[in-house]
Order: sequence, then structure tokens, then C-alpha cells
Amino acid sequence: MFRFLLPALFSIFPLCSVPIGNPSAPSLLEQGFFIPDTSWTNFQSGVLGDWLSQQRFRARTSSQSFGLHRAELRGESQIGNITWNIAERLNIQVELGSGRFYWQWKQVGNTAILGHFSGGMLWSGSAKLVILEIKDTSLAADAHAGGWDWMKGHATSNGVPLARTVRSEMRYWQAAAALSQKINSFIPYIGVAANRTRLKIRKLESGIGWLRSRHTLGLFLGCTLSKGTDIALNVEWRGGFEQGAAVSGQIRF
Repeated sequence: MFRFLLPALFSIFPLCSVPIGNPSAPSLLEQGFFIPDTSWTNFQSGVLGDWLSQQRFRARTSSQSFGLHRAELRGESQIGNITWNIAERLNIQVELGSGRFYWQWKQVGNTAILGHFSGGMLWSGSAKLVILEIKDTSLAADAHAGGWDWMKGHATSNGVPLARTVRSEMRYWQAAAALSQKINSFIPYIGVAANRTRLKIRKLESGIGWLRSRHTLGLFLGCTLSKGTDIALNVEWRGGFEQGAAVSGQIRF
């Protein structure tokens, strides 16, 4: 069944947002298509589709004169990854993709500024480490850092289009820990994450909008479906520092 589902994932989500994923992923695929399970290292690849329904921001010090408030971001993205797995305990991963995002805020005079971005490049690096494994229960950690560049779009002020093409830049880091439990082919997990995000929006008529994430901590949970060989599928929900969901697929070569 898994061999038919993964090509379907590739057709839905082109290889091009980064949720947390199952931090115990390094130990889930114990055998691959080509590299034997006796090898101390192997390579994997995957695709991911992510939906961000809301992330709230506040103005950084340099933009407080705008009176920015009620700043929010939402959107969707698609990402591909290449993973180096070491001893089925550590995953080192590079992720690249693209997406489309919508943002809004209010500023001095209760002026509503809305806009959207698309294209550009989403990029990140991550590491997942299995800290402790007792029978079918695992404790693992995840670290992410990345951002986006070269995204551009248009904005409106109280419904009136702004003349300039606006551009954006984002940077973030994220650390998480989770417990997972293997139940036959199902591996549910639950964990806590800390996230800090900085967003810069340029080419606005009022200047540069500097924002940082309003909330830092959040909860995430999900479930991986895998027989432990070749392929793993994953669904995830996260809340707190942001609200979002993701679907992903991973293969071991």
C-alpha cells in the first residue's frame, strides 16, 4: 500500500513550510530500498505540504512608531528534503521549498494593511536525535533553523492598492522534544516546541515593518504510519506559537 501512496504524495505536493515532524523519525525506517539495514548510515528523501492558519506577531522596537498591532500571517507551502541518517539515531536534514503567504496588521489611525507574498525560496536545516528508546517508547529532540528570501507581492491600505511591490524576509529557530509510541504500524507522538520568528516587510510607503512572533511555546501532536521499511507517511497538528497542520512522506533509499 505504501508504495502506491508515496507517488500520490509527490503529485499533490511538488518538491519545492516546515513543521516539526516526528522527532523519533531517525529510528522509524529500519530498512531501505537499496542500502541494507546493516549499514551504519543511509540517505532518505521526502516531500511535505504545510498549512499555516495563523501566526501572530508584534512590532519590534524599530517599528513601534507605526503603532502596529493585530499582525497575523497565514499561508501554505511545499517542501522537499534530503536526509542523512546516522546509526538510526540521528537525522541531519536540508529542506528547500516555496509557498504563498498572506499577512495583515493595523497601524496608526486604525489603518488596515493587507498583503500577500509568493515565490521566493523557503530554506532550513534541521536535526532529529533519539535520546532514549525503551521497547516501543521513544524520547527524541528536534532543532530547526531557517527562513525565506526573495518573496514579493502586493499590499493594500484600507482596500486601496499600494503602488510598490513589497518584499519580505523571514528568519526563525525552533527547538522541540516529544514522546512517541509504536503501536504496530502506527507511531503517534506528542511534544512541546519553542519557536522565535522575525519577519521584515520592505518597500512599504510608511517604511520597513519589523515584526517578531508574539508567542514562543506551543504543543504539537501527530501520527506516523510505517511498517518500518522503505516508506513513512506522517500527519501533524501544532498550536500555541502558531496554528497549523502538515502532511508528509519519507523514503529510505
